[in-house]
This record gives sequence, C-alpha cells and structure tokens, in this order.
Amino acid sequence: YLVLAFVLAFFSLIYWSVLECWFGQTLGKMIFGLSVEATKKKQVSYVQAVLRNITKLSLFLLSFDTLYMLLTKKKRRYLEVLSDTQVVVREGYHE
Repeated sequence: YLVLAFVLAFFSLIYWSVLECWFGQTLGKMIFGLSVEATKKKQVSYVQAVLRNITKLSLFLLSFDTLYMLLTKKKRRYLEVLSDTQVVVREGYHE
C-alpha cells in the first residue's frame, strides 16, 4: 500500500504541475474559470508549478498553506508567494 500511495502522489503532482505549466490550469480550474499565472510573467515554469503544488501531497503542509492564506490580507497561499504565482479569474468569465 505504501508503494501505491507514493505512485499516486507522484502522478498527482505530475498532473497538477504539467497542466498548470502547459495550460495554466487544471481541469477543475477550467470548470471554474480560473487559471494560474506567474506574478512576473504570464507563463508558469515547471519548477514554479511543482513548488506551488507540493503541499497537496501532505495534509500537514496543505493545512499550513491554507491557514497562511486565511490569515493574510492578500489571500495567497504561502507556496504561491514563494513560487511567484497566483490564481486569477480568466478574462471573459463571469460569475
């Protein structure tokens, strides 16, 4: 089971990172009209995508990341700040 957990975690990280790097969004972000952008340029690099998604592999890290977002004024996750990325609403998408 431990090997299966590591394999699933690895492929999950690849899924989030590759889609955010290549397309700027995952399937869920496409549905909700969101995308990921680098704060200094439009295209997110693969390293940035991996860094911003690494917390999804650990409940502890994800909790810390979410708590940071809830307690700061800019409402960005800690690893979004470190990776210089942000989630934005796509142009032309209306709530």
